Amino acid sequence: MLKYAHALIFISFFLVHSESNGQWVQTDGLYGGYVTALAGIGNHLFAGSNAGVFVSTDNGKSWTQTSTENIGHDVTSLAVMDSILYAGTSGYGVFYSSNFGNSWIKTGPLPQDFSNPESANCLLARDKKLYAGTYQGVYRSTDGGVYWSKLNPLLPMGYIRSIVLKDTLIFTAAENGVYRSSLNNSNWRMVLPGYPNLWINTLAVKDSFLFAGTRNGLFLSSDNGDHWIKPAAGIKDSDITALSFIGSDILAGTYNGGAYVSGDNGKSWKLLGLENEHIMAFLYNDSGLYAGTWPGGIMISNNKDSNWTAARLINSSIYAIASTGNKLIAGTSGGIFISGNNGLDWTESSNGLPENFDPLCIASDGNILAAAMTFKGVYVSTDNGANWNFSLPVPMRTNCIALKGKNIYAGTADGLFISTDGGNGWFQPKDGLPSDYAAQDLAVSGNNLTAVLTDSTGNNVYFSADNGVHWHCFGLSDYCPVAAAAAGTDIFIATQVHGVFLSRDYGRTWIQKKDGLPPMSSMKYHLEVKDSCIFFQTFECIYLSTDYGDSWGKVHTSLPKYTSIYSMTVFNNNLYIAPNGMGLWMCPLSAKLTSVKGRLEKFPSGFRLGQNYPNPFNPETTINYSIPENARVEVKVFDTLGREIQTLVNKEQEIGDYSIQFVGNNLPSGMYIYSLHAGGFSASKKLLLVR
Repeated sequence: MLKYAHALIFISFFLVHSESNGQWVQTDGLYGGYVTALAGIGNHLFAGSNAGVFVSTDNGKSWTQTSTENIGHDVTSLAVMDSILYAGTSGYGVFYSSNFGNSWIKTGPLPQDFSNPESANCLLARDKKLYAGTYQGVYRSTDGGVYWSKLNPLLPMGYIRSIVLKDTLIFTAAENGVYRSSLNNSNWRMVLPGYPNLWINTLAVKDSFLFAGTRNGLFLSSDNGDHWIKPAAGIKDSDITALSFIGSDILAGTYNGGAYVSGDNGKSWKLLGLENEHIMAFLYNDSGLYAGTWPGGIMISNNKDSNWTAARLINSSIYAIASTGNKLIAGTSGGIFISGNNGLDWTESSNGLPENFDPLCIASDGNILAAAMTFKGVYVSTDNGANWNFSLPVPMRTNCIALKGKNIYAGTADGLFISTDGGNGWFQPKDGLPSDYAAQDLAVSGNNLTAVLTDSTGNNVYFSADNGVHWHCFGLSDYCPVAAAAAGTDIFIATQVHGVFLSRDYGRTWIQKKDGLPPMSSMKYHLEVKDSCIFFQTFECIYLSTDYGDSWGKVHTSLPKYTSIYSMTVFNNNLYIAPNGMGLWMCPLSAKLTSVKGRLEKFPSGFRLGQNYPNPFNPETTINYSIPENARVEVKVFDTLGREIQTLVNKEQEIGDYSIQFVGNNLPSGMYIYSLHAGGFSASKKLLLVR
C-alpha cells in the first residue's frame, strides 16, 4: 500500500448565511483520492475527480480546485477543443470553461430520464466536434455543446464507456461489447462481444491498430474490428482500465495490477509500478507521465519509468472519523490515519488491514480501536492503531460500531454482534430482539445501549441496560427513527420527518424536538451530543441545536454544490466533517457556539405563499413564499382571463424563505393573480395594481 502522511483541513466555516466565522485556511492534506480523467492546455494540467476539477501550473507539484460554481461534483471525463476545457459529470451533464476553470458554463442538455440521469460517461473532442457517451448512446455536438444530437440512433446498448475515431469510423465501448459505425449515421455493428465474458472498459487507436481494454485482458485488431487477437502476455492483472501512448509505445493501466508499457503492440510488457492502484487515466507531456488513480490520486513519473511520486492533490475520500484521548482517527480510501495535533499532521496506521477496502466506520475507547472494512468484517487494534487484527468475519455490510472499555458492538446488515473481551470472541444477543433484523445505529452510555434496528415492521428503537444482553423495544416505528445518541441517562433519537425525540426516563416517555428541522430523506444519518449542543448530520448537510434540541438551524459549511458529507465528529472543541472526496474540514467551536444561539437559520415547516405587500401597489410589490424541501419552483403572474403576464421564478431552489419583486410597469390598473407551484404544492392569491 502506498503511504500518504498528510491531512487536508479547511479551517472555519459559515454558521449563518450572512456572517462568516473566519476565513478558510488550507493546510497540508491527506493526499490522494479518486482521479478519473486528465487533460492539458499549455502549462495547465487538469484532473477530473469525484470532487470536481483540479488544476496545476507547475507540472503537478501542487494543485488547486477550480471553481465549484455550477459544475457537477462527480467529474467523469475531460476533453479539450480550441483551448476550451470540457468536463463530463455523473448526473449533471457537460460543462465547459474558457478560462482554465475559473468559471464553468453548462452546455446544452443531454438526454435523461428517471433511471438514467444526465451523465456524460466519456468525452471525445475531434475535428471541431464533441462526442459524449451517455447511458442512452452516443451524442455529438458540432457547435461546442450548444446542441446535441444522437449519433446513429440504433445502438443496441446504452451505457457508453469509451469512444474513439479511426478514419471515417467511430467505435464505442458499451456494456456488452465494442460497436462500430461510420460517421454518416449508418447502423451499428458489434465487432467484439463483451459482457459477461469480457466487459469492455476502454478503447484506443494507434496508426492502423485498434486496442480494447477489457476485464479479460487486452485485445488488438488491425482490420477495424473484423478480427481480434489477444497479444498481452506478462500483465499481472488482466483487468485493463486505461490505455494511452508514448510515441509508438502503448501504456496499459489495470485495476490493481499496476501500469505497463509495451513497445511491440502488446506482445511483451514491462511493469512500471503502481501495483496497488486502480488506474483510470494517463497523460503524457514533456514534463513526465501522469496517472490518474484510486486511492493514490495523481501519480507522476518524471522519467517515464517505475519511479513514481504522489502529486500533492488534496482529494482524499474519508469515510469515517473518530477520536481517542488526544488523537484523531480518519478512515480513508488509502487506509487509516492518526493525528496527534488536531489534524495538522498524519501518520498511516494500517498495519494488518486489508488493502483496497474502505473503512466504513471507526470507534475508539482508550487504546482500543475497532474498524469495519467494506464487506470484510471488523478489525481491532489494542495499541492505538499501531497494529490491527482481524476480529469478526461479517459478509454483510457493517453499518455502525460502538465501544465501551473492552465491549465492542458491531451493527451489521445481519444483526448485532457483541464482544466483551476486546474482540477475541463474539456473540449475537437474542433476548428481546426480532429474529431477522439489520442494525442501523448504536449509542452507548455506561451499561446502557440504544440501537436503531430495521425489521419486517420498519425501523424501531431498542434499549438494553445490561451491555446488550437483554433488550426491550421502545417502538417509535411510526416516526421512522434513523440515528441514536446518548448523554448520561438522556437518549436522543433522530427521525426522518418528525425531528428529534428526547427521553430522560429510559424510553418510558418522549419529548419531540423539531423546531427548525425540515423533513429529510437522506442516505446517511448521524447524531452526536456535546454538552448542550446536538449535531444532526445527514448526507447533504448538518443541523445544530445549541439548546439541547429545542431549536435547530443549518450549519453552513460553504462547501461546493452537490457535496455529500460522509462523516462528522466533535473533538477538542472542533467540529470535523468529511465531504465526499474533499479530505477533512474543521471548524473551531469553542468561541462560537454561544454566539450563534438564537441566530441559526430557521426552516419552514410547510409550503406557504404569502400575500403581496403593499397591496394595492404601484408599480412594485413584494411576494414572499416558503418551501420546506428542495424543489422545482415556479412563480407566475396572470391576468384575470388566465393569460400569463410574467414568470418570476422557474428553477430549482433549496429549502427556505424567499422574497421576489413584481414590477407592474406597462400594465394597466386592475386585478392580477400570482401563483406558486413547488413539490406538488399549488397556491394562488390576488394582487391589485392601482395607477
